[in-house]
Amino acid sequence: MSVLTVSRAYSTSEACLEFVAVNLPLIINILADLNRTELHKCKQYNAINGYNYRAFFKLHELQHHNPTDPDLVVDLLVYVLAPRDAHILLSQQDKTNATALEIVLGGGGNTFSQIRFGHKGSPLRTKASAGLLSPIDPLPVRVRIYSDGQLRIYAGNLTGEPFMETMMPGRNSSGLSYVSFTTWGTALAKWFYDCPLPLNATNGTVMIDGSELVQEYDGKQRLMDHLKAVPRWIDPPVNFTGVQISHMFVQGFVYDQTTDLIELSGAMGLSWQDPRYRWNASDFDNETVVGDVCHMIWTPAFETLSLFTGPFSLCFLSQEGTVIVEIEEFSWVNFCTLPHSYRWPYDVNACQLQLLAASHERNVPIRVAMAMVLFDPDFEQSEWSIKTIGKHEYEQTITPYGQQPMLEMHIELIRKSDIHSVSIYPSYFGK
Repeated sequence: MSVLTVSRAYSTSEACLEFVAVNLPLIINILADLNRTELHKCKQYNAINGYNYRAFFKLHELQHHNPTDPDLVVDLLVYVLAPRDAHILLSQQDKTNATALEIVLGGGGNTFSQIRFGHKGSPLRTKASAGLLSPIDPLPVRVRIYSDGQLRIYAGNLTGEPFMETMMPGRNSSGLSYVSFTTWGTALAKWFYDCPLPLNATNGTVMIDGSELVQEYDGKQRLMDHLKAVPRWIDPPVNFTGVQISHMFVQGFVYDQTTDLIELSGAMGLSWQDPRYRWNASDFDNETVVGDVCHMIWTPAFETLSLFTGPFSLCFLSQEGTVIVEIEEFSWVNFCTLPHSYRWPYDVNACQLQLLAASHERNVPIRVAMAMVLFDPDFEQSEWSIKTIGKHEYEQTITPYGQQPMLEMHIELIRKSDIHSVSIYPSYFGK
């Protein structure tokens, strides 16, 4: 049995840095912006993570911003690809200010849209708009602002009634000279701006609803569609080599002798090989890694017997069929009775944590790399300390589900006797 003597030399940042160092090439590929969709005759701007207006474009320098109506100050057509939280800012200067006009599309997780007066300002108009945005289908948006302060926004259907409309405070819109785009949180928004307005040859009215756009899917999107077509397996692959716990960062440890419960909590990374998801990168614009696939691939289902909880928050898949999964928050619990002892407060105890993932027809071995079991300096949250922690990786053991592989962590505990020294050795003993 492999045994690890607990060391508190690792901090949270050091543990994260080590994980990043090991997986840096994969992370770089995943985070790269690989969706190069372009719309004909438009300029493109990518608003990457964060609520920051970084680039400002002068309206009078845009090739296709030429309001034909003398009462129009702004007549802007843009397209946006985003899962949520697309923001447009129209301002007098090339910076944010309290008198700018902000338009939010698909805010609140793509549930509402809003017009605000000022950057992060008070809402002038709010409208429920569940599912308005899409990361695949471009949404056409036309913004028309008149000299009297009237604002009309068209989204999707540009020839019908306005999607939203309101009046600007003070009815003064003549100073709007710049436009900027951004997003919110971790969302990525692709903006296509300075787009020409298609005209009807007979009367010059706009005749566009977005349906005439031809979407050219890039390699990443075609790969995602390919993976979606793979059957949803309920078992691991044939000759499965098992699930490897590649790192475990323990942030909390509690032993409650009143309930006989022991708990480890923290973050964990898993990996395994699944050749059923392999692909030829040359068929998908040399895409070698894809993320956000937890809902598409087979993942181990830990049995309730294990008393282990923790959702798969990040799932990455490489062209060789390597799966890397991150559990950002896990809790691992078991019952562990304290034996009767007269050595208080110098008690010791031995406990086990078990992890089992049963499947329909095939076994799911689980292994752990003990060298990558790391501890937060302040992980102990009770009057007990972990002295050593070891593992036993059973290839076959008796479980309620028959003979199954199982991972067992063996933990040796000692009571923190120093916290009881005051009651054992009162201060007057030394006088």
